[in-house]
Formats: sequence, structure tokens, C-alpha cells
Amino acid sequence: MPGGGRVEEWIQSQGALRARAGVVFDNILLYGAGGFALANVQSKYVALAPGGGVDNLRGWRSGWTIGAGLEYALPGNWSARVEYAYSSFGNWTDRAASIGDVFFAGRNIRHSLSENAVRIGLSYRFADFLSPVVAKY
Repeated sequence: MPGGGRVEEWIQSQGALRARAGVVFDNILLYGAGGFALANVQSKYVALAPGGGVDNLRGWRSGWTIGAGLEYALPGNWSARVEYAYSSFGNWTDRAASIGDVFFAGRNIRHSLSENAVRIGLSYRFADFLSPVVAKY
């Protein structure tokens, strides 16, 4: 088709609700994590022909996430961690509108989105809510 087109796609925001379980060795926690993931995805379709235009489609995509990490207990209620997470938001199809060019007019455009991430973190534990209460006399 004359002119062609370009598709750009990015995640504007995302979040996850995960559970984690692990094994403790001295001050080190090795853990695995998994759960629900959500992302706000924007797709931009750009027609490159003279007189072409732009079509933006935005939507929330749900999926799943898994990962693993290592957390190290530091002195004074602090801990540091490094983790890897993989998130998959599945497959979907957008039907692009006519944007002043015949390249995208009414076309179905198939998407598949996943993300790999390495994260580092520093945490502070304010209280030990799960500790037993001991009366002092």
C-alpha cells in the first residue's frame, strides 16, 4: 500500500498484586512471587504517506506476573532486595480507524505484550505486628 505506516506502543502505568513465599537462611530471604498484573497501554498508529494522520488507542490490559528475588536483612529494621519479574498482558486486536490514509483504514492489528523487569529496593519495617504480645510486670 502506498506510504506505509508505523505502530508505536508503550505502557503508561502499571501495577501488580503479588504474593510471595520463600526460605530464610540467616539474614537472607530467597523468595518466589506471583499474582495479578494490570497495565494502561497506549498504541499509536502513524500513517507515513503524504496527508497521513495519527490514531491513538488506549486501554487497560490485565494479565499475570511471576518472579523471584533475594532480600537481605540489614541492621536497624532495614532490608535491601533485588528481584526479577516477568509480566504478561496477553494478546488482543485493535481495529484502527481511517486516519487520512488507506494504510490503517479498518485494519485489524494484533498485539502481544509482555515485560521483563529487574528491580532493587530498600525497605524499613516500622513494627512487628505479628509478634506475640508479652505482658510486662
